[in-house]
Amino acid sequence: MFSFVHDADANILRISVEGLYEMEDVPALGAALLSAAQRGALTTGDFDVLVESLDFPLQHEDVNEQFVAIMQAGMAMTTGYAAIVVGSPENYEQASRTQRHPRLRVFMSMAEAEDWLAQMGAAKLDDAGVKQAESIEALRKLAGI
Repeated sequence: MFSFVHDADANILRISVEGLYEMEDVPALGAALLSAAQRGALTTGDFDVLVESLDFPLQHEDVNEQFVAIMQAGMAMTTGYAAIVVGSPENYEQASRTQRHPRLRVFMSMAEAEDWLAQMGAAKLDDAGVKQAESIEALRKLAGI
């Protein structure tokens, strides 16, 4: 029903989910996901997440509420971005309506999701470079250079 792989080269936790979940299935998914996220955070610090859910039918609302709680806990573990790839317009609507976070987007194409994650990663690097340059400039001013 689910699998996780941490792609160290891309620094992405790749998650695959499929099938219809019942409430009793959710705790195992949550525990495994949080464990994988902790390993990713310990290994590389911040990381991005790519969820492939193409064979994932619409879920019952009570189950979906638990998925929202899992997502919120996972997003708190990183400042990275998350992309969810769904297989139908109905899944897109459900995920877009419920899986809401400023660093999360829902897509219907794996290529679009990967492109977006790459763009967000590049923007993050640009921001880090600007902040580093600002810090260096502030140190130079303090040193009178």
